[in-house]
Amino acid sequence: MSVSSLNDEFDRLVQDLLQTWHVPGLAIAVIDGASTFSKGYGLASLPDVPVTPETVFFTASTTQSFTAASVSLLIDEAVSTEATEKIPPGFSWTSTISSVIPEDFALENEYATSRVTFEDALSNRSGFPDHLKSFKPKTTSLQDGIRSLRHLPLAAELRSQYLYSSYMFSAVSHAIESMTGQGLGEFMRERIWSPLNMTNTYWTPQEVKEAASRGITLAHGYAWNASTEAYTEEAIPNFPVVSGAGAIISNVLDYTKWLRCMMTQSGPISRAAHSALIEPHIYYTEQATNPFPAPHAYALGWRIDSYRGRRLIWHTGSWTGYGSTMMYLPDLQWGLVMMGNTTGTSNYVQTALYMHLLDELLETPS
Repeated sequence: MSVSSLNDEFDRLVQDLLQTWHVPGLAIAVIDGASTFSKGYGLASLPDVPVTPETVFFTASTTQSFTAASVSLLIDEAVSTEATEKIPPGFSWTSTISSVIPEDFALENEYATSRVTFEDALSNRSGFPDHLKSFKPKTTSLQDGIRSLRHLPLAAELRSQYLYSSYMFSAVSHAIESMTGQGLGEFMRERIWSPLNMTNTYWTPQEVKEAASRGITLAHGYAWNASTEAYTEEAIPNFPVVSGAGAIISNVLDYTKWLRCMMTQSGPISRAAHSALIEPHIYYTEQATNPFPAPHAYALGWRIDSYRGRRLIWHTGSWTGYGSTMMYLPDLQWGLVMMGNTTGTSNYVQTALYMHLLDELLETPS
């Protein structure tokens, strides 16, 4: 029987970190073999709504693993009798994005346009940087955003270096929607969330608003104002053009179901797809926010690192008012999910907490 690491000592550490970094609230779930432990700390919204494991948060860039998994489902369809005329014959990770959405997808030059594959886009090696401030959040549609990429400069040659790029995940999202005739969130709900019984996972703020009548609580995002020594509530994120890179709203309990799927390499993702999703595609050495020793690797919507001889498969997310972390150690069948309600500082707190838990798990000498 596993013993919860979310003990009194851990509770004190969380409370100290939340106070130090001015984070109103945090939820955490830890998977240890067949057991799952979860807790909520602090406030989901001021002045008095507590965080619980059921509280939902914007999960930001952890969405990308689901976008990559969605592509894997279409690749499997392309080699089965379920293939449709919208999915190109022989569709695979190495299919080019321009072959699926030729009228919409173009980059700065023809060489990159004709060669960037789904694999390149999902592993951040396209050479296209993170032009996040190039579009107005609420007024740019996904299709219009993709059509505008041709006017933004590339920063590196294709496959030459790691460059994090939310808009490449947007391009993949648009391609998925073109092939399926469904919105990406609808596709994920039908093909991933429902099979995993992720019943409190959503794609849009409107869906969460409707779920509030069933008792679902959305954590409000905040920023700490040092001048007034008070929190300022952030606007609800609404950025359709990068939805495939960061739209999901969920809770730590639902995310443990996703981590268990990955850890056990079980359905609805095929065994071949599981292997593909966590295969490193590009290596890099510099990343200020990565506490693990270099080199680092990026797979398809997942970061790959090692710590004290153990492989970690993980990702973080940060959006206006929110921060999240998910990771698992496949060899130990151990994982965790954390979600908080500030930008940046939530992730600082989560880094301190997961390093504490990893050191405890791996019996790192103090």
